[in-house]
Amino acid sequence: MMLFTFLSLIVLLVIVCMQIRKKELIPIVFSGVISALLVCAFRIFFLFAHRVVPYSFSENFAFLLFQQALLPIILLYGLFFLISRDSLEFKVEMFLPLTVSFYMIYLPFCIISSAEGLYSAFGLFVKPCLFIAMLYFLSFAANAVMSAAKNKKFVFMILFLLLSVLYLFVPALIESMYLMTTNLFIAILCSIPYCLLPFLLFFFSKIKM
Repeated sequence: MMLFTFLSLIVLLVIVCMQIRKKELIPIVFSGVISALLVCAFRIFFLFAHRVVPYSFSENFAFLLFQQALLPIILLYGLFFLISRDSLEFKVEMFLPLTVSFYMIYLPFCIISSAEGLYSAFGLFVKPCLFIAMLYFLSFAANAVMSAAKNKKFVFMILFLLLSVLYLFVPALIESMYLMTTNLFIAILCSIPYCLLPFLLFFFSKIKM
């Protein structure tokens, strides 16, 4: 049952690496994997890995947003962005390999350690799709913001920044709603447009190329 959960992000990482094809990918991917293993080990040894889900939308939303989206991405990519002495273009290009290699380990751990993860179709199938869509859109938005800033198109830059914030918040929003209602149909219905936009952006970017 966990096969899709594990393989979806691994397949995405392989596709990303095949598209970029740079030797600099190796330390980036290695850093993402090691960071995930250290975070998972810290949670196992020093925190309660198994969380009892409270019947509170706001508590679940805050927990999921900060622990599974905001903190991992801000700390992981923020540290890389500050430490790396490479060009801005390289830093933006490495966003997807770094974050996907991290979530390849961290997301299955979060799903397994949740109260319903091993038995929930949402956790096993919908949640990986939401995070794949989130990571791809953030990567696309980072490139769009960089390009807009260079061309002084500040309206587009602000637009993609706002959309990036939205894409960080929505997975936690949908999962919190699902935890309160356990209605898989509504969760899937809300997830479809969220996952469809990055796919359309990828499709149209390929057409332009």
